[in-house]
Amino acid sequence: VNPPLDEHRLAEIYMRGGASVKLEGYNKPDEIEEALQYYRMLASRNHYPEPDLLAAFTIANFYYFGLRGVKQDLRLALKYYEICGDYNHWEGGGKAGLMHVWAVGMTLEERDLGKAYAYFKQGTPGGIDGCVDRLKKKKKTGKKSDDDVDDEEEVNLCDRHCMNGMGLVHLLGIDGLVERNVGLARRWFELTRDIGDPDGMYNYAMLRLGWMVSEVGDSLTHQPSINIAPFNNLSANSASQASNPIELSYMSLRRNIPEPNTDDKYTGPSVSDFNVAVQELTSAASKGHLQAKHKLGILYSTGADAFKKSNTQPTKALSQSCIKAVKYFKSVAEGGHTISRRIR
Repeated sequence: VNPPLDEHRLAEIYMRGGASVKLEGYNKPDEIEEALQYYRMLASRNHYPEPDLLAAFTIANFYYFGLRGVKQDLRLALKYYEICGDYNHWEGGGKAGLMHVWAVGMTLEERDLGKAYAYFKQGTPGGIDGCVDRLKKKKKTGKKSDDDVDDEEEVNLCDRHCMNGMGLVHLLGIDGLVERNVGLARRWFELTRDIGDPDGMYNYAMLRLGWMVSEVGDSLTHQPSINIAPFNNLSANSASQASNPIELSYMSLRRNIPEPNTDDKYTGPSVSDFNVAVQELTSAASKGHLQAKHKLGILYSTGADAFKKSNTQPTKALSQSCIKAVKYFKSVAEGGHTISRRIR
């Protein structure tokens, strides 16, 4: 979860004369408590005949990102995202599902992967094939003239958060509910990347770098479930027994993967994998993705070698660049404010 995004850039406010309609979101005035209370009333499950999902999603974003003077509160963000998901709001449900996957805004005992999976399925009707078909129709519609488009029903893409979530649950597996299938996870991440989502780009890049896989290649189809904390023997509605939530991190999960029972062992990402990963991470970083920037900083700070199975001598996959490493680390540091920039 990124730190609060709030900031006021006084120079921009001055240049635009302080007119709220002309200001970017981060420069707009703080929401007054009366307005927030109105959002809460509309988003309440007690609101008749049902919660206002636009209000629920709006205030959930306020709490999740720490926007418009609202103090970042992940537990309250989860509360309103779940309201969205329970009433078939794809994007809100996808956000709630991802929070359950990573136990954000809750304890490990409160996490419910069955609920997360239900939210993800809701935002990906037809599964991977249905989402691919929607993307194809969307691209096809974009090439038509305005007159032709008016006669056709608008095509809605599957939700990007839900697609990322489907990739994650198939990569990790949920005992008794979702079998681990790295090939399918890769397809979900590729599809999410193709619609321009930075999280999809990041997850796909990490997959190519060896996260959670013993073999990275186009032939990936299915791998048996593996016991990795905190998804060790985790059922759809049970909590993890992992003692350390930090083990959710990408590389700690990668290190805990058992060696495959074969002489043709995975030796790590190839030069091609590194090239693709750096390209995807760079694209994600250009969209402001902090984790992508951090990973690029790490890669450039040390460089990277690729090992061929038939050759013990490593091949240089990425040259060290202290200049690029500092650039990305500095960008991460500048985006990592724990105190709002609205303090002047």
